[in-house]
Amino acid sequence: MLYPNKVSPDVSTNIKAYTDRIKNYKHKFSQPGTYTVTFVGKNGLNGNVKEVVRELTLTVK
Repeated sequence: MLYPNKVSPDVSTNIKAYTDRIKNYKHKFSQPGTYTVTFVGKNGLNGNVKEVVRELTLTVK
């Protein structure tokens, strides 16, 4: 049986808006484990939106 409502959904963190310049970004994981980090980049002009998704798997010891 699958109970999708038994777990909390992933939460995203916006690290940059269109007008922002990002110099660096840091995140500290609170517990050891294996994490999937997903970066989503979007660019749009005149209704033509392009999106790129990149995922990394990290192991924190």
